[in-house]
Amino acid sequence: YELGADHVISTDVEEDVGKKILGLTEGKGAQHCIECVGGKVAAQVIDGLASRAKVLCYGLMSGEPTPILNSTIMFKRLVITFFNVSLWKRENQKAHEEFMKDIIWMLIRGEIRANVQATYALNDWHQAFSAQIES
Repeated sequence: YELGADHVISTDVEEDVGKKILGLTEGKGAQHCIECVGGKVAAQVIDGLASRAKVLCYGLMSGEPTPILNSTIMFKRLVITFFNVSLWKRENQKAHEEFMKDIIWMLIRGEIRANVQATYALNDWHQAFSAQIES
């Protein structure tokens, strides 16, 4: 699986994603972007896009509304597409199962790595669950 991305920006590291995008593109802005956080981060992404850019929004990890002015979208002539992962999974169960199998095999072969921040004994599942929610 490859998307052809030149850069991936972690919102855990970057305070202003839009400024980071502009820095990476020498002020030109990105032509394409995949955004999964929503809220303030999505607004920052929009600020970092070039005129006529395309962005795919597929998540709402922040749980916040996205403060974007219609005029920003209009004047930049942006194309924003929204993708509902949960709906896609329900409508494409077989494809989702195959995708998950592929991901598991990629992990097993070491082609991708999971970012493990901590490990817990099975009896400590409640601590693991709490830590996941807090991160």
